[in-house]
Amino acid sequence: MAIFAMISVNVAGAVAIVLLSGCISLLFPTIYGEALKGLGSDTKFGAAGLVMAIIGGALMPPVQAWVMDRTSASFSYVVVVICFAIVASYGWYTLHREDVRSVV
Repeated sequence: MAIFAMISVNVAGAVAIVLLSGCISLLFPTIYGEALKGLGSDTKFGAAGLVMAIIGGALMPPVQAWVMDRTSASFSYVVVVICFAIVASYGWYTLHREDVRSVV
């Protein structure tokens, strides 16, 4: 959806950005639950680390604005695509890790 927002220059791109917000709202609770699964007595430390990771939400908008100032508004969504790629790779890692656990 972020890539569609990048290449679309009409109202459909704006709608894609709004719909992207709905997808983003589901990410944190999902990541939170998956990351804390199986930590046992270290759950408090894991939860604290995840809460501190929220700072990415404060750092990425200025990075996207910097890219926007140097290129264009549509190209600046490459920052969002990179962030989603990182989250997707974590999801892949988590899925793969659970496959390994189920075998053991």
